[in-house]
Amino acid sequence: MIMRPIRLCARSAQERTHAPQQMPQTGCNFSLNNFISERQNLDATFAAGGSGNPTNTLRTFRGKASYYYDQKYGATVQYFRTTGTADNGLYNTGDAVTDPPRGSNFMYTAHIYPANWNQAFQTQVATAVARAPVFVTEWGYTATDPNSHAWGTALQATIDANGASWTAWVTDNGWSPPMFTSTALTGLTDFGTLVKSWLASKGP
Repeated sequence: MIMRPIRLCARSAQERTHAPQQMPQTGCNFSLNNFISERQNLDATFAAGGSGNPTNTLRTFRGKASYYYDQKYGATVQYFRTTGTADNGLYNTGDAVTDPPRGSNFMYTAHIYPANWNQAFQTQVATAVARAPVFVTEWGYTATDPNSHAWGTALQATIDANGASWTAWVTDNGWSPPMFTSTALTGLTDFGTLVKSWLASKGP
């Protein structure tokens, strides 16, 4: 796999984890399981035209609230959210196509989410598909994304029509967008259900 190099001038990350307290026989509990904040400083890259922004951010939050009665019955609600900066200057398939690597036996990759799947990006991916294989190494959505299910099925149709390969993101309790509704991994989100049906449609 040949990837376009990205120059980073500086990068910092901060993670805070709080362990939940001992649960009483009856009561409520809230835990901030994970909060990650990353920031990229790209002043030199931005000045050289290599990025669309001088700084980029990525934040992930995961929280959990629980209620237990008599240490026998209970309910748990979890919330996941990942937000970040869109930057077509860094994550831009089109530049790799207009100034392609020399040689053979390579492919292009793309990370596709509702926030970045605009018309310009769609055109770039379509251009890449005409030149070489495309592997969508990340895609996904959450219930809070606008028209989330329709977006997912439309992306499925686009990828299948272009003959691209894909892998969905993510089967993990600490990252988003989640495919499962709980940490027990017993129920699927709408995103997870679409992934399951899409895989099943391809046969064994």
